Amino acid sequence: MRKIITALTFMLLFFAAPLFAAQPTTFEQIWGPNGENWGVVAVTAVLLSILFVALAYMVGLAFRQAKLAIWAKNELYQALASAFILAFLMLFLSFLSPFVGELSELSQYSCSDLVGHAYTPGETSYHIECARKVLEVSKNALIKQADQIFNVNVRIQLLAALNKNFDIAPNPTLQAGSCLTSSPDTASLAFGLAVSPYAGVSMLGDAIGYMFPFLATWIASFIAQEFVLRMIQDALFPVLLALGLILRAFFFTRRLGGLLIAIALGLYTIYPLMYLLLMPQFLFTARDIWYDKWNPIVCYCDSSNQAINCPVRFCTPDLIPFVLFGVTLPHLGVDAPIPQALELEWLFILCNSIGRLMVPAFFLPVVIIIVTVAFVKGLSPLLGGDVEIAGLTHLI
Repeated sequence: MRKIITALTFMLLFFAAPLFAAQPTTFEQIWGPNGENWGVVAVTAVLLSILFVALAYMVGLAFRQAKLAIWAKNELYQALASAFILAFLMLFLSFLSPFVGELSELSQYSCSDLVGHAYTPGETSYHIECARKVLEVSKNALIKQADQIFNVNVRIQLLAALNKNFDIAPNPTLQAGSCLTSSPDTASLAFGLAVSPYAGVSMLGDAIGYMFPFLATWIASFIAQEFVLRMIQDALFPVLLALGLILRAFFFTRRLGGLLIAIALGLYTIYPLMYLLLMPQFLFTARDIWYDKWNPIVCYCDSSNQAINCPVRFCTPDLIPFVLFGVTLPHLGVDAPIPQALELEWLFILCNSIGRLMVPAFFLPVVIIIVTVAFVKGLSPLLGGDVEIAGLTHLI
């Protein structure tokens, strides 16, 4: 055993010498701009933990401190376990990305189509890039849908405010005013009448007024979820993993180190993988957007005989007589096959989209978090960590 520890000490000193000789001057040089050097930091932490334990064992033998030598021997096993954990993580992450690429091909949506390129060897964060792209595509589609709804609401409010005024004055003559009066006297008898046949469309404006905040909330939810994935990829995973390996090297922080390693692995694997498994539920693509096909400039509805694509129309035969005479053809009893100024089917299409998006915006993220916490709770004891995660386990 002594020869083995002595040999390990000299080997560690030999391999650690270039690491200390580099002498990086800033934290960014050590860690990398986006934490991409987490592997080097983790390997260095494991090597240093083994080195310190070996030195402690040598000191115990030199000064005949049996307790120190026994403690160092036990800690060496823990340091070797940390090295095994690190090797397993690197091997697992190298296997994860190609597995995700093959898994995504089984779905109706492909990660290579969303990300823009297929998996390349060595691209360990390909699964997170795919999950982020799912949320980004849905967010962009929702922004376009909100733009369509906003423009429809503008026309609805304009139609609701449209009215025809009739002024009737049987005695239209006016008495001449004197220089002492500010205005001449009005007619002795005058009254007016205003007709607003489309005032009821304000209910549609109220409906859109309720829908728009939901769409804005869904957009904010997808932005927040994409930001969490980006933060896991760039900062949380490398920081938690390297810090967990460093803390696991010391006996008084070993439980915390094991917990941080489990959290890092759960956030980097289970959390984004759930987005890929639930990809059909999260995706809201351009083909799911309801487009308003009305062109007010040329008064044309590119609906292919589908009225739901033009909810509020102008320049129609029922609006022209109203502007001129104050009545519409349906008011006169004319039942002609002409396009009306208002359709309602589009409203139920929007209700269906907003109701479906409530699930990936609020319900599924909670499920993903619970699954990730359950994974961390089960993995942490295997790594020597504490399973109490500040009350989060009570959710399970």
